Amino acid sequence: MKLLLLDLLRLRLSMLDRGLLLGKLRRRLLRNQLSLMLLLLVRIVMLNRSLACKKNTCTEKDIFAEKDVKYVPSEQRKADQKTVDDEVLNAIKVHPTLSLPS
Repeated sequence: MKLLLLDLLRLRLSMLDRGLLLGKLRRRLLRNQLSLMLLLLVRIVMLNRSLACKKNTCTEKDIFAEKDVKYVPSEQRKADQKTVDDEVLNAIKVHPTLSLPS
């Protein structure tokens, strides 16, 4: 039994010396690299295809032009704000601890 193990070890070492085992490792690595490269290539093609099929959603020609849009509150909002302000000020006046500093 011991002789058989020693013979196998010698055979393995001789295979390493000749590069047979290294050749197997190289082939395995090459196969793995090729499969990964193929997977990457397929994903790139799918991404390019999806980008090519994408429709342009922007209809304006000059999308970076600044537009002068100023916010103007409506009359209803102004009235609501006055009502809320009056209620808050009345609540502050009732409680002396919440009084505004003078």
